[in-house]
Amino acid sequence: KAAFRGFGSGKGPLEIYGCSSSNKIEGTIFLGAGFKDVTVGGVVKNIDFRFMKNLDMEKFKDDELNQSFDYDYSRVTGKLNIIDNTVETIGEEAFLGVNFDDRIHLGTVHTIKHDAFADCKKVKGGLVIPDTVTTMGERAFKKFAADSSEPGELIVRGYSENDSAHTLG
Repeated sequence: KAAFRGFGSGKGPLEIYGCSSSNKIEGTIFLGAGFKDVTVGGVVKNIDFRFMKNLDMEKFKDDELNQSFDYDYSRVTGKLNIIDNTVETIGEEAFLGVNFDDRIHLGTVHTIKHDAFADCKKVKGGLVIPDTVTTMGERAFKKFAADSSEPGELIVRGYSENDSAHTLG
């Protein structure tokens, strides 16, 4: 838990190309970290529950470390780039409330779980949901780009209301 707590100035990039033997990035490891631009790829297949969720309004008590923390991912800004042919699943609340203020590239992800990008209010330039997405959870993009100066447009590739292969929220 909180392996990279407080790490990063908020000015440099975060690039993740490797992870646990299960090819999954576990949640809450970037507690209070600051980065500009996040890239995920390599052997990473799953971005887990609350990976980079902005919990700055909540407190968390870690009995193992005998400490209480304020989660704050408001220092994560810039863009998110998920490299094609890597990440398959973005977990529940993975990026909820993160202050990305540039484009988000979803690569060739298959599943976006509930609230994965909810409250990412500052994103600019629109969003393209790739045709590889077959399942999208409820509120996956709730209030997405709501406070953006350049919200852009939403493009959902490969979706048809008559296509049972795709499940949207």
